[in-house]
Amino acid sequence: MIQSNRMLALVVLAAFALSCVSMETEDGRLKSAKEAEQLFRQSIALKGQGRLDDAEIVLKNALELKIRSSGSDLGGRGRRTAAQGVASDYWALGGNAAADGNYDEAVLNYEIALAIQEHVFGKYDELVASTLSDLASFYQDQGEYEKAEPLFERALEIRERKLGADHPHVRRSLSELASVYELQEKHSEAEPLLERALANKQKAVGADHPLVAMLRERLAGVYAAQGKTQALAALKQGLAPTVEPPSEHREVLLKEIDPDATYLQPNFKDEDGTPAYVHVTRADMPLRVAIGYPRVPARYGSREDTRRVAIEAMRMWEEAIQWLVPWFELEFVEDDPQAAVQVVWKSRIAGPWGGRGGLRTQVINGKLRVGGEMQVSTTPMGSYGVDARLELDEIRVLIAHEFGHVLGLGHCLDCDSAMNYSWHTQDRVIVTELDALTFGALLQKPNGIRVDGRPLSFLPEAAIPRVGGGQDR
Repeated sequence: MIQSNRMLALVVLAAFALSCVSMETEDGRLKSAKEAEQLFRQSIALKGQGRLDDAEIVLKNALELKIRSSGSDLGGRGRRTAAQGVASDYWALGGNAAADGNYDEAVLNYEIALAIQEHVFGKYDELVASTLSDLASFYQDQGEYEKAEPLFERALEIRERKLGADHPHVRRSLSELASVYELQEKHSEAEPLLERALANKQKAVGADHPLVAMLRERLAGVYAAQGKTQALAALKQGLAPTVEPPSEHREVLLKEIDPDATYLQPNFKDEDGTPAYVHVTRADMPLRVAIGYPRVPARYGSREDTRRVAIEAMRMWEEAIQWLVPWFELEFVEDDPQAAVQVVWKSRIAGPWGGRGGLRTQVINGKLRVGGEMQVSTTPMGSYGVDARLELDEIRVLIAHEFGHVLGLGHCLDCDSAMNYSWHTQDRVIVTELDALTFGALLQKPNGIRVDGRPLSFLPEAAIPRVGGGQDR
């Protein structure tokens, strides 16, 4: 075994050295990319044999070959960004293979993407949890519940450890794991998960929210399947277990946010160019978003699908923010010129990414009110080409990123965030804990106050905030 491991290491190092020598030419880069592909596949095979140390060695060299072949930076944060780009590429390949009905190839590419993320970001990173959840959902859709179950369990464990029991991503994992138990008629295992998910969601958004009703219906089915008539009767009366910390805990957490640990930056400029901070407040809730149907739908989707995916992307922000700020709520309508946020579908937008988002401010009845606007196109100009159309997943990524700008957040240089500068290279984006904390730090800034401590020049006396905290007092 020792001799086998040494031979394996020598083979990998020889391939890596040979590729570095030939990297200067285009043919050399192509050759290195092919060698990296072979090594990635070999790594997954070794992992399946239980040879985890060998698999890690091969994966590390494959990743460096792949990154070098693309000409990307291998140092520090540049390596992390490049590695995530490689992982996203493999995930996209898996999706293409799945669409073509090539199940084995899809699974292999998904597992390569997951292995890269675990190697670079660690086994307990939120991005890893998201990939685990997505891979588990793939297995579940194929009816392979036994393969999906441990992946959902790992995702839940990571999120509870990293985010805390009351985070929206934890609630999502609770619901996902419960679903695979329900499909296997493991009602006793699903019950405590659904109880936690229901209690937490109801505490965050209220008993009348549609998602609360869905969780309540699922829990009722689990109770009924086990013959728990008393629990079912209590559920129908609107009772649910309380497992979430009191709201005071969130207020303390909000005040304890260190802005220097976030990517917060001034998001507005006064008439003389002085930077300032502006943001929504409790008085703006629910934040009304007017979003109609695009004239041209996303590729492989209908106009209804395109609008639905856009709303789902904005809902990701709502769920993440409600972890810190329970009063934050979005409301979606098709058409309302008075809505605080306007989503405008355009036929063409200059530039390659297909959208732009930003803040809008106005003074209403002597009060500063903050909203925003997004302009989005399913057929952007630029690098996509004149006839290119974005796919549904690309619309989700685009909207998730641009809505962060609508909320007043800027870009984050190479961090685990929906506002990462490399967002357009990813096939999926998640709103992370860092995003929620950055928005929370923004809310702690006095609304409409410049960095020099003076109010914005256009604010009337009545609109100048007397205290900080991000809420009307």
